[in-house]
Amino acid sequence: MVIALLGVLATLILFSVRNISPHTRDSRRKQDLDQIRNSLEMYYTDNESYPGGIVFGDSLKDSSGKVYMQKVPLDPKPTGYNYVYDVDDSRQSYTLYACIEDPESRDDYTEITDEGINCGTSCNNHCWLPIESPGK
Repeated sequence: MVIALLGVLATLILFSVRNISPHTRDSRRKQDLDQIRNSLEMYYTDNESYPGGIVFGDSLKDSSGKVYMQKVPLDPKPTGYNYVYDVDDSRQSYTLYACIEDPESRDDYTEITDEGINCGTSCNNHCWLPIESPGK
């Protein structure tokens, strides 16, 4: 009986996640990237450079172990989409990219088709440039 109830709940959750609109996921992406940006700016203030890389889904911390973000968010669509963090060689500027699904949400962004920047196969390997570091 318990297993059947868990199966029904899992099915309901799966359908509710699938029914989230692209516009809602794009809003979440914007919020996620704003939070990441804030954490990166705190990191920069303490370290005078941005991190050399970010592992999305993991914590963001510096070499001393200070945590700037407990868990760097993953893209809200579980397959085929991902965020991209691109930092310059001097670690003095960065860019955060995301795949923006809803065409109406794309007005504020610049499309990036650079082959070195890939926001996921479901995004046709195109990214949208929502956030640059203040130095850019």
